Amino acid sequence: MNKSIKRLGAWCVLFVMLLSFFYTFIGVEKNKVSSATISNKLEVTFLNVSMGDCAFVQYDDVQILIDSGPVRSGNKDYGVLGAPEIISFIKEEMSSKGDTELDYVIATHGDDDHIGNMAEILDGLTVGGYSIKNIVDFDSLYYEAFYLAKYCQSEYNKTALQTIFEEKSNNPSYDLSSTSKVPYNYSGTQAMSSYRPKRDALVNSGTKYYCVAERIPDSIPYDELFQHGKSTPKTFKHGDLEIQILYNENYFDLLNNNEMTKKISSEYAYYVNSKSVCVQFKLGKSKALFTGDIEETHDMCAETNLVETHKESGTIENVTLYKAAHHGSNTSNSFNLIKHIKPKYVAISALANSQDGAKRWGFPKQEVLDNLRAVTEKIYITAYLDEIKQDCSYYGNITFYIDDNENVEVQTSVKEDDDYQVIYDDNNQILDLVDTKWFKENRTTKVEATVLSGYKSENCAYFNNGTIIKYGNKEILIDCGAVSNIGADATTTSHLVEKVKEYCLDGVLEYVIVTSPRDCNLSQMPDIIANRKVKAKGILSSFKIGLLIDFGEVSDPSKGCDNSFFASYNTARQKLNRQEAEDVASKNGGNIEIANGLTLTILQNEYYGRKLSKIRDASICSLVDFYGVRMLFMGDVGEDGEKSVVNNNDLSNISFFRTYDFSSSDMNGKILLDEIKSSDLFIATTGIAGKKGFCEVALSKALVKRLMSYSKNIYFSTVLLENGQYQDTCGDITFCVVAKNGDIVTKYIDCSVNEVELRETAYYEGLF
Repeated sequence: MNKSIKRLGAWCVLFVMLLSFFYTFIGVEKNKVSSATISNKLEVTFLNVSMGDCAFVQYDDVQILIDSGPVRSGNKDYGVLGAPEIISFIKEEMSSKGDTELDYVIATHGDDDHIGNMAEILDGLTVGGYSIKNIVDFDSLYYEAFYLAKYCQSEYNKTALQTIFEEKSNNPSYDLSSTSKVPYNYSGTQAMSSYRPKRDALVNSGTKYYCVAERIPDSIPYDELFQHGKSTPKTFKHGDLEIQILYNENYFDLLNNNEMTKKISSEYAYYVNSKSVCVQFKLGKSKALFTGDIEETHDMCAETNLVETHKESGTIENVTLYKAAHHGSNTSNSFNLIKHIKPKYVAISALANSQDGAKRWGFPKQEVLDNLRAVTEKIYITAYLDEIKQDCSYYGNITFYIDDNENVEVQTSVKEDDDYQVIYDDNNQILDLVDTKWFKENRTTKVEATVLSGYKSENCAYFNNGTIIKYGNKEILIDCGAVSNIGADATTTSHLVEKVKEYCLDGVLEYVIVTSPRDCNLSQMPDIIANRKVKAKGILSSFKIGLLIDFGEVSDPSKGCDNSFFASYNTARQKLNRQEAEDVASKNGGNIEIANGLTLTILQNEYYGRKLSKIRDASICSLVDFYGVRMLFMGDVGEDGEKSVVNNNDLSNISFFRTYDFSSSDMNGKILLDEIKSSDLFIATTGIAGKKGFCEVALSKALVKRLMSYSKNIYFSTVLLENGQYQDTCGDITFCVVAKNGDIVTKYIDCSVNEVELRETAYYEGLF
């Protein structure tokens, strides 16, 4: 019995060794193991096909191929897959589940980098007992007509082509065969001319065919997924999994005027890309969104169409995984789309390289990375172009294991001991893109410190103390502005919450600092209550708060704050992860590392923690440092507190300073300005500049003269006009710092209304 067990064990070992050798030989590295912590999972694998798209999606016994990558032999040394390796990968995945039927093949559009290998894959997966059940694709005849319009006008009568476009755009039932058949064997692209006959042959032999917008009545049997104008997703259900083919009006009527041939000739790629099939996989709360090469450029606006079509239903909101469109091109992946879908994880299928030209597209573009990093740091790229090794694996094949509650695990085919690996930390943990050497050496990172302007309506306004510091998808909010001086509006409007949402897209404020118990610092933190009902949600209930840093006890909050606001705030803060400024300042010099190169410091102040009658002296003061660029925020500290902060901290070489106490001339004193002066100091003045009532103390002539002696780069947010109306001057004032590989590239001011310096305004001229 023991000998039999040993003999069986030996055969098992031999079989595993042979199987391992087989996969090494064919160039498919299998680094996918089911995680014990992810059950009932959707598996999404992005195959490393260099500059192209190819993804394999699995759930239970349902398996889907999306696109096929470009025609190439593959580079097995560096993990780049061609058609043979893709076929082997899919067959192995299917065999592991005892399956031989591929449920869906989805071809998003007809470019070579998406369907270049498709004909060979269709052949390889319909022999030896394997079969393909369903094919979903684009309007191929329309695509071919586009191609002919740009490249093959000599092969196709221009007048007839014009007629076809006009008729086809305006008459969905127009029969293309009445003019001429578009040939398979036209010059320029082999992908379409090889894919379509293979597809047609499969359909004629029993494969079910669906098309998003096919309109040719005598073509092969197909189901049109959408009737024009009916925007409900076409959904295929398999147990708990929904495969949603998303409607986009760009499937229809792209060209409907007499200039269509001319437009195609100059903008061909954008029209073709914007007809990409968009598909989403939904499992419980989890969603995985694919949009092909969909465009948001020229007159396409396909991403806007997608958002607007599905906005009311919320279909594509809060996406778990997003395949970045068009390999990370900035003609796609618009901020409008990203802020709507708010992906938690992003995969970019591309050949990443920092240069343009030849094979180097410069994908993913910096603008796209900035858009994505506004909501997530979880970004991964399949491949990059190495100067020495040429096509080289970056993350390689990337597999996302996603359960029905948005829990995600990531695995890659690149191992920590590969000689070309660049994605593991010292503990062999997979790094996010922004932490990799490639990103640091080739891409820029940016910190934005935004002084928020006050809320205003026709009849009222409030003085704002709110500042938000943003780095990627990490935010620090300092104070929030008052509501007690804006009357009835206070009980009906979520003033600061909506403004903060423009900057904090992922709904998480990593750090919130409430500098003092005064109503101008905290009154919009709790919910605003009137008649025992919540009239407006506050910051603390509208966002997930990572850490709240605030003041200790106060002897009498009514001296600086409306008691009702303080009571509401005190109740709300007890439910949060909270630390007092005194405790934070006493640890590690008050330093909190936000990210690589970015530090938040709670400055030392001997008045923290005291029960004071002058509560402003205990106001929390903080400093943000980004690779040596220092930004100072002093709360609304009083004169004694200001002296304490100056005496107990290094405040030299400040680059950005937000004036405090509504830019009062009684504060922002010479002792502080002497300490922080530098050769390139930028100053943002808060409050509402004007000459009536309380506004006489805000941005007065005395303060302006003092500030101008330290810096000419002074900006202010809002002015009170002579007629009593409020007008934004700069609006939100943002100080931007851009760094590359740890070195500062640039510093500048960017305002939501106008980047106008104080000395260039009529208000300044009126003072002097």
